[in-house]
Amino acid sequence: MRHAPYTQIYISCFFLFPPPQLRYACVTLIHNTFHIAAERLLEELPKAPPPEPRKLTETELKRLNSQEEATMRELRLFLRDCLNKLGRDRKFAIFAKPVDEEEVNTV
Repeated sequence: MRHAPYTQIYISCFFLFPPPQLRYACVTLIHNTFHIAAERLLEELPKAPPPEPRKLTETELKRLNSQEEATMRELRLFLRDCLNKLGRDRKFAIFAKPVDEEEVNTV
């Protein structure tokens, strides 16, 4: 029992101040582990295929169609107003007449 405290102190000192061979082995192990992990992080992986689009339900399809119809209606109204404004402007009156095919062919 008398030598037990000295053994404990020796073990504590061994782990606090390890011999050079053990220090070298630990540093090498840590370095190799880090190097392998870094190579894994930098490894280029193949691109995954894009996911397939999900199938829309009937209600979603109806809502999407009604939204598209509303957008097209809004676009028609806007373009109708634009064409009416252009038609009233005298600068653009020449574009309101149909094209004469004889004039086009002679040019």
